[in-house]
Amino acid sequence: MALYKAGGIEFKFVTSTDNEILNTTPLTVMPLQRFEIFGKDALFTDLHADDVDKLQGIDKLYRYDLRHGDDDSVPLSVEPRVTANRFGTVFTAEPLFIKGEFSRDLFDEDWGFLSDREDMTPEQFYNAMLEKEKQTMREYEILQLNQDSREYLFMNTKELREMGVSPSASSYNTVYKGALEPGMTLDELFDKFNVDRPEDFKGHSLSVSDVIVVNDERGKTAWFVDSMGFTQLPQFYVGQVQQQETENSDMTYLPVYRHSADYAREAGERDEYRASLQENARCKAAIEKAVNMHYDGMYLNDNAISAVLEQYGPERVSWVLGNTITMKEHDGRFSRSNKAWAQAMNVPIDRDSFGSLRNWSYTVESHPAILDLYTTLLRKELERPPQERAAEKPIAREESKPQPEPSKPAKRKSEPSL
Repeated sequence: MALYKAGGIEFKFVTSTDNEILNTTPLTVMPLQRFEIFGKDALFTDLHADDVDKLQGIDKLYRYDLRHGDDDSVPLSVEPRVTANRFGTVFTAEPLFIKGEFSRDLFDEDWGFLSDREDMTPEQFYNAMLEKEKQTMREYEILQLNQDSREYLFMNTKELREMGVSPSASSYNTVYKGALEPGMTLDELFDKFNVDRPEDFKGHSLSVSDVIVVNDERGKTAWFVDSMGFTQLPQFYVGQVQQQETENSDMTYLPVYRHSADYAREAGERDEYRASLQENARCKAAIEKAVNMHYDGMYLNDNAISAVLEQYGPERVSWVLGNTITMKEHDGRFSRSNKAWAQAMNVPIDRDSFGSLRNWSYTVESHPAILDLYTTLLRKELERPPQERAAEKPIAREESKPQPEPSKPAKRKSEPSL
C-alpha cells in the first residue's frame, strides 16, 4: 500500500503490481467538534458512518458510536458500532471500555460538547493528546487490605454490602506505586499484577477486594477489583458514609445525593451525583420487582417493603418514592397525605442540557393505586420505633389491599422521553 498526495488530499492505493490499482480511498482532512465523554477529551462527528472511515488520522484513535433512544435525540449509550439510532461517532486518545465491556450507559453529566475549544482534525487531536500525556504526571497505586481488615479478603462488593461494610482507605495499605503508561487500562494493570508482576512487588496477586487508585489529570479515583470488572468508589477517601437501620442489623448505604446535576458540576461532586443517580435507578427497579412479586391481584404483602428497605435503606427508598409521587402529582390515585409527604422532601427538578427531566430515570412505573398503598405502608413502617423493627424478621405482619381506583382519575401530564 502506498500513500500519495494531490491537491492537499491524500489517497491510499492498494496494488497487486506497480501498475494495477485495485482500490482507492480518499482521506478527508476535516476539523471535528471538541467533545467530552466520561471526563475524557474527544472529537465528535455526526457524519454518515461510511464517511467516518474516510477521515484522515482516525487510525491512531479509539472510535466509538453513540446510540440514542427511539423517541429521543439524546445519546443514551456508547458502543463499538451502532447501526440503528446512531447519534454520532466519537474519537478518543484512550479507551472508554474495560476488558469485557461492549456498552456503557450515558447520563447527561457523562458527555457534552466543548464549544469553547477550537475544532481539530483527528491528526491534530492525536498530537495534542500525545503532548498533554507527556506533560501530565500519571500514577497508580495498588492497595490491599491491612491486618485489621483481613476478614474481608477476597469478598466482592455484593458480599460486603450484605455485611454492612463499605470499602474505605482506612482499611487498606499501599503495597505498590508506579507510573501510569499512556493508554494503560485497569485490565492491563490487573494482568500486570497477576501474569507479569514487578520484581519489587511484595503483595499478593491482584484479586477481588483489592483497590487500584489512579491519579491523573482528572484527580484521584479509586477502583475496587470486583468479581466482574471494577467498581468505582466515590466515597473511598472522603468517608461520606451514612449508617441506616435495617430489620436485622446496621448497614452502610450509599448516601442520597439531594442536589441537581448542575449543582454537582459546580461543586465538583459529579462522582457522588452519578453514583447516587444510578443507585436511585436500581432502587426504582427493585421496588417495581417487589410489587410484581408480592402483589397477588388483591393484596400487597408487607415483604414488598422489607425486602427493598434492607437492600437500599429507608432514605433512598423514601427519596425514590417521593420523587415518583412528585413527578405524578396530578394523578388522583395518590392520596393527599402521600403527596404532602413527597413534596416535603424537596426533590430537585433535574433537567439535562436538552431540557428533559432526569427524574424520570428513577420514577417507579408500578400501578399508581398499588404504589400509593406501598408508600403508605412504608411510612407506617418508618414510624415504628427502631427497636421494634430491629426485633422482627422480615415476615409480613398483615396483607393489605389497595383502595379502589377513582372512576375518573386525574389526567397525567405528558412526560418527556428519557
